[in-house]
Amino acid sequence: TVVRHSRLGGSGAHRYFRCAGAPNAERYWTSDTGDDAAEGTAGHHLMEACFVENKNPADYLGEEIVVWQDKKAEVGYNPSTWADFFDGDGAQVAELSNAYKTWNFRVDTKMAGYIGSVVEDVREFPGDLFAEQEVSLAAWLGDGEIGNADITVIEDNVFFEGEVQRVLVADLKYGFVQVDVKDNEQLMLYALGVWDKFKDRINDDAEFVLRIYQPRINYRGEWAVSLNDLLKFGERASVLAEATRDPKAKRTAGEVQCARCDARPRCPEYTWWVSDIMKIDIKEVEEGKPEDEISLPSMESLSVEAKARIFLSKKAITNWLSDIETSLSEDYDAGVPIPAVKKVYGRGGRDWADLPKAETFLRQRLNVDEAYKKTLITPAQAEDLLSPKVYQKMLNEGLVRQFQGKPVLVAASDNRPEIERIDDMFDDLDGDAAGSEDELDFLN
Repeated sequence: TVVRHSRLGGSGAHRYFRCAGAPNAERYWTSDTGDDAAEGTAGHHLMEACFVENKNPADYLGEEIVVWQDKKAEVGYNPSTWADFFDGDGAQVAELSNAYKTWNFRVDTKMAGYIGSVVEDVREFPGDLFAEQEVSLAAWLGDGEIGNADITVIEDNVFFEGEVQRVLVADLKYGFVQVDVKDNEQLMLYALGVWDKFKDRINDDAEFVLRIYQPRINYRGEWAVSLNDLLKFGERASVLAEATRDPKAKRTAGEVQCARCDARPRCPEYTWWVSDIMKIDIKEVEEGKPEDEISLPSMESLSVEAKARIFLSKKAITNWLSDIETSLSEDYDAGVPIPAVKKVYGRGGRDWADLPKAETFLRQRLNVDEAYKKTLITPAQAEDLLSPKVYQKMLNEGLVRQFQGKPVLVAASDNRPEIERIDDMFDDLDGDAAGSEDELDFLN
């Protein structure tokens, strides 16, 4: 199976909706698939196999999934032992021969548990299920634009359970950073594509149930939207997509769109945006010497609002610094003269050159407890090795203690409950005191 990509598509909507120039900027800077993304692709394929073959992930324990990336940076997967998925004409063998990167993932209890929780939940939604559906987004994004809906379930348009027909459009995310489902541009585009593909089976007043599954962080987000609201969103998407076709489309830097943009290290708008946040005078930096200290605003000169803005842009700032270091390192390797900077070897690790001899040497001089260290794995390591159901059994039996984390600052949009402030606590005490005056009369 090959996962085809279009110029815009759905996965990058959060970027080009906010920065019209992003697609043009990224055109010549296609990034390689990383190990985490490849593992996510394997998880998608396992889920697809379960739906297509009407099996459960546990049925595939021990099977191997080969994920590959070709020279065009398209990604595919090829199950080495599932005959039903082979084309039979040697096409997949040719695809693998063109690959320059491959990954091999074996279905273990952990992967089976994560995908199993999704498969089980999806099967509870009534209707006809369609897995990994390629849908056209041409009506909104332009000719040739496509998307890939991971999960689609359509209730019968006559005999449905609720007041209106429901259509499930869901996306599997295998990462650890929570992706919110409400107003999620990617899922809304996929929902439009599903409607366009199956419109003869979907009523005009149907409700689209959008879900994001992130089993590795135990997240299941759900948000319902009407077809009418989806079509209104589609009109706005068409305008934003059209703006990207201008060869001189404006670039607009920001936290969301720049976070994983391939063109970010070479984008001047990103540099200006970060420098504005940090109050760095780029002209002063360009005209100064490398060893000159860059002047930053003092803490006392920053208002609470300014400090909040800088704090909320922390990731963008660190990404920018990382991009500068990477670019400077590439310049150094290319032989570009760089004043005041050099490259050295960092501190290396140590290992036994001859493990058996080292073991004999130490056992002659140390007792067993000193020479060997053996401890029980941590709850986090156990969670990685066990299936989610087995780990949940450990929790139910009270074998794991959960300690409260240290207080940290986050964006106000974060879903975690806010820590009660000191002044709020005093307000509560004042209220309690006021309500207890009658009880304290005996002191007078």
